[in-house]
Amino acid sequence: MATFRFHPGLLLRTPALSYTSYHPESLPTLLLNPYFRAALRLASPALYQVVEGSNFTYEALAPKVKASLQKYLNRMCFRPTPFGLFSGFALCSWGTPEPLILQQEKSRAHLSLTFSCSKRLAAELLANELAPAQRFRPNPSLYKVPGGYRYIRFQEDATGSKREFSIDNLQGGRILERLLRVCSDGYTCQQLIGEVVKLADVEEAEAALYVEQLQSEQVLVPLSGMRVTGADSLSGLLEESKAQSIASPRVEQIGCLLSGLKKAGQVTQVSESALFEELPQEALADLAISPENDLQATLENTVQGTLETAYQAKLAEALDCLQRLVPAPEPTGLRAFANAFSKKFDQRAVPLLTALDPELGVGYEDLAVRHQAPRLLESIKLEEPPTTTQSLNWTPAHRLLLEKWQSAGAFPNELILSGDDLEQLPAAEEALLPPSFSVVFRPMGEEVYLEQAGGISATTLLGRFTPLHDGVRSMARDIAAAEEKYNPGVIFAEIGYYNNAHTANIDRREAVRSYEIPVLVPSAHPVEKQVQLSELWVMVEAGRIVLWSERLRKEVVPRLGSAYNYFRDDLAVFRFLCDLQYQGLRSNFTLELSHFFPGLTYYPRVRYKQSILHLACWHLQEKQLAAIFEKGEGSSLLRLKQLAESMHWPRHVALTQNDQQLVFDLEREANLCLLLESIKGKTSVQVREFPFTAAENQLVTDAVGQPYVHQFITAVYQERTVYQAQPLPILSASKRKSQKRTFAPGEEWLYFKIYCHPSRANQLLAHTLLPLCHKLQQAGAVTQWYFVRYRDPDYHLRLRLKVLSGAGQVMEQVSRKLSGSLRQGLLQDVQLAVYEQELERYGPELIETAEQVFWANSRWVGEYLRQVPFGEEEYAFYHMAFLGLEEVLEAFGFSAGEKETLLEQLYHTFYQEFGATKALRLSLAATYRELSQVPGILSDDGIKYSPPLKKQRKAHREALQMMAKLAEKLPFQRRQQLASDLMHMHLNRLLSDRSRQQELVIYFCYWKYCRSARARSTA
Repeated sequence: MATFRFHPGLLLRTPALSYTSYHPESLPTLLLNPYFRAALRLASPALYQVVEGSNFTYEALAPKVKASLQKYLNRMCFRPTPFGLFSGFALCSWGTPEPLILQQEKSRAHLSLTFSCSKRLAAELLANELAPAQRFRPNPSLYKVPGGYRYIRFQEDATGSKREFSIDNLQGGRILERLLRVCSDGYTCQQLIGEVVKLADVEEAEAALYVEQLQSEQVLVPLSGMRVTGADSLSGLLEESKAQSIASPRVEQIGCLLSGLKKAGQVTQVSESALFEELPQEALADLAISPENDLQATLENTVQGTLETAYQAKLAEALDCLQRLVPAPEPTGLRAFANAFSKKFDQRAVPLLTALDPELGVGYEDLAVRHQAPRLLESIKLEEPPTTTQSLNWTPAHRLLLEKWQSAGAFPNELILSGDDLEQLPAAEEALLPPSFSVVFRPMGEEVYLEQAGGISATTLLGRFTPLHDGVRSMARDIAAAEEKYNPGVIFAEIGYYNNAHTANIDRREAVRSYEIPVLVPSAHPVEKQVQLSELWVMVEAGRIVLWSERLRKEVVPRLGSAYNYFRDDLAVFRFLCDLQYQGLRSNFTLELSHFFPGLTYYPRVRYKQSILHLACWHLQEKQLAAIFEKGEGSSLLRLKQLAESMHWPRHVALTQNDQQLVFDLEREANLCLLLESIKGKTSVQVREFPFTAAENQLVTDAVGQPYVHQFITAVYQERTVYQAQPLPILSASKRKSQKRTFAPGEEWLYFKIYCHPSRANQLLAHTLLPLCHKLQQAGAVTQWYFVRYRDPDYHLRLRLKVLSGAGQVMEQVSRKLSGSLRQGLLQDVQLAVYEQELERYGPELIETAEQVFWANSRWVGEYLRQVPFGEEEYAFYHMAFLGLEEVLEAFGFSAGEKETLLEQLYHTFYQEFGATKALRLSLAATYRELSQVPGILSDDGIKYSPPLKKQRKAHREALQMMAKLAEKLPFQRRQQLASDLMHMHLNRLLSDRSRQQELVIYFCYWKYCRSARARSTA
């Protein structure tokens, strides 16, 4: 982790009360506490009403209500994760150790409207006061399909809190297309109506109905409205009203309410009266706002002191260990998408929305596809058979952990890992690390517990606090700026999106990145910094998905700056963007033994040096839980004690389920009774040790010395480039529309897929296909032909023949030539396919010349394969590989330094693809030393060629020179990309299998050769 740096800022999270305050017997007094009342009123209005109905008399409450209050008190004393007024956050820093003291007199509650309430008020403003000025633009998800458009729209449930998305069709037409074009920057309703009157020559009333229909169908969408990123939406609309000198009771009341909420949060002593009674009651009543249901609060603390920087070294050691130990899975949807995309589109680039269309493209994980359910099956309860089987991928880490476990006994307290143990595991360089990530940890005396580490960016866990604290916002912006600084070749773009008003309450965050991808929401970013869905293109190169903006000419890397669990969402484009964040990166460093060995009852603590990587944990299943409550000898309480003793539970344990946690002291009867109440009726529970109340863990206290459970979040970022700049296809929209790209079989091109084993491919090319293509060309049946090698995933040769006429006769000759090999089983299959030109890669201006190069290169490589007396088992075979690279580089006129730079870029791209390990680097260097000792491989010196080979090389060189001449006026980076593509295709044709791995070695060796040659020439 040498390239990582710890941000100086730290987020500290603590419960509102000290854990020494947890005494359920104190609840009668606590119910009279104004702070506890305020917290309860916001967290559970229904429970608060019951308690209020008893006049806050604890003894008058039912047992279940008492148990609920005990659980809330438990949360207020033990759980640091922010939740209303039950726990809070503070900003502190690393430094020399100084006591961390909470200054409770400076605590404040950030009181705000819920997202749902703000959304309702915003809608009222937009429909009334701001209606005349409201501007509309085309839905950014509109994309062309035959006969019109498709686009994404949503429907809201009856409460307006949940959105459901679908893909709709829209019939095209001259008027619609012109209207969409003219209002792209936003038109008011009146401007839209006027434009329709002018375009369609209709009455204003008819035009108004047409515009209203486009708005209701979400073909036209408003520029203003609710969003989850940037400045507060409702406040922004209020400012807009003032800027337009709009005065109304509603505007006045909303302004009064927002001011009152801001004032309420500034009180030094948070209480029920300060948060509720002192709010503007008239505004609450007029705007129909219920304080219990429409308000939310977040507690901000102030802390004095700093955390010792010595913990950083311990965290770094732990992260080094976890890098090797924890597997690095990639979202399965990405791999399936890349495979399906390559199979359908090959190396083409297509608009993202087209690619995700379930009919025109390949979709994404079967999301956003609406099928009409058969009426016959509406009420039938079927249990579908599982579509996939779960498999356990056994790794060296599994073996190590199992060996340590077995040597420690059946139920050890802990497993201790050493540096020597880690040497048994593969080096940690095998996967790239994200530009930044978060570490959630808890100091434990001289040790540190690493509770959670990873994520795709350190901004994620900070997001929800950025609207509340200037320091946290600056911290998040520092991290985003560092990511941009060290990765200048890409655009990091925040994903702006919501589909649920409840989750939007904690998704709300400030804008910390320069760019945003708004997904069916307005954006606070300037228009030029908004990356619209309609401008995004996608392609797959070497299995890697590349997403870029056609307007900005850069790869776009999406980022979701909140901790929202996006797997709950079923909108394909949103899920795709979120999954794409994780492509090729190791983003999880959290050790969970149950993922290694599922289905066990007990998992021990895991320690590495001075770090705790995993807490002891017990998984209780239905049978064990039912035994506690079964009738018979002894009480349930006794059986619970016996179970805890038999399983060696420590004194303090935490019951965890989903996002809930309760902590119990097993030596206190009242705690045991609450534990019984909490597990009753459950089918499974998880119990973890809770060592955070020990005397050595009293790191954070209040002014009178009461200790608090605490949790820190630190941001870790890299000072190196993770994302390399990607050369991208260039193609103007007008030429893309006019250029024919798709050819059905026999329509100018014939395209065969010939499936065979890689070991058969060269013989098939040299002795069957090459003579056949030469014969067809001599007869005038074909004018050009070329081949490539491919996997989809099965290995095959792709043969493309350009025919002027008589396609049927050509097909017959090819079939007859291959039929014998098919009968003998030497070929697995022969398929006829649609040929699609690679217009995005080469452009309409160059595609025909590129095909000339493909033809010349195929003849040259084919002749070489026919003549060469050895194959890839001999170093001498690779002379043709290096010669082909030099031919391309020379044709494009690159200088010695430019050649070296381009080859280094290509080598580095492949080096990263295959792990970027030290072992790989050393083996490449060793191979270069061997190759450089073989005469005539890396240079053309002293090599004699046969006349046919000389002839084909000359034709290839002339085709390359023609290509380079046409590309002279293109930007230098574009010319580099063209040369890279042609070199790649030369190697693809030459190398029978594992071509990408071989490309890595070839680019590295030729880069070293060119660098050495340039050094000698300047010596």
